[in-house]
Amino acid sequence: GLVGELTQSAFGVAWLRQIRKLSPMRFDLSDLRLFLNVVEAGSITHGAERMHLAIAAFIHDARGDRGTADGYLRLVRWLEKTEERLDPVLTLWQARLLSRRSMYDEARVLLERPGVAHDKRGRDEVLEAWCEVISEQGAWDEADEIVDRSRMHASWAGVPPLDLYAARLEGRAAAALGDPDRAVPLLESAMTGFTALEARWEAAVTKLDVAVALEQLGKADEAHASAADALVVLEGLGSVREVARAGELLGRLSGPSPPTPGG
Repeated sequence: GLVGELTQSAFGVAWLRQIRKLSPMRFDLSDLRLFLNVVEAGSITHGAERMHLAIAAFIHDARGDRGTADGYLRLVRWLEKTEERLDPVLTLWQARLLSRRSMYDEARVLLERPGVAHDKRGRDEVLEAWCEVISEQGAWDEADEIVDRSRMHASWAGVPPLDLYAARLEGRAAAALGDPDRAVPLLESAMTGFTALEARWEAAVTKLDVAVALEQLGKADEAHASAADALVVLEGLGSVREVARAGELLGRLSGPSPPTPGG
């Protein structure tokens, strides 16, 4: 089952473990019906159930099933209205989902709500979300500040996974700003960390980032191998956008097809 009590220092490890368990992305409409029934019975009160719903919304969105993702998202938002205190777990997943949809202003509004931004108990979730929102938006001028804040908090609170998101953001920013030499080791360190936590989706996404940086360095063979490895995992997980990105990269790296005889 899902972790019910997520403390500040354990949250990153806990949710990454849940992503590993949920990585086959097996959520379907039956899950939504189940939770709707639970809500009607008035018994959905614990963090584990809320986390389940929020992750389900994100996973369905990653699979390209926007309709079902929206169903979960509506339920998550309803739950928020019933709570006295905003839940940073729900904020994290909503912000990640919205930023994937290029709804950056909406994601930022969620993270800037006083009940979230000023709650020290949810600082690791909020910083993780900021890492992802900035990456999705390509707001690289904001990356350094969030990286520094994330690393400082990760060191203080003992939240190693947050440091992985910071490293990935820093690596992505370096690649985007034309410094692949700096980007590759940062991204590889994040990828290694996600792999160690058995967070297959995060590791594969980061491996694709590594491939992009290797392509910038002119290391086509290494980039191709990295992208191909990532594609296998991403296809297995049904991550639509990332599969398309990997396919596009592999197409560039493969180059034009040789002319056919007599063509």
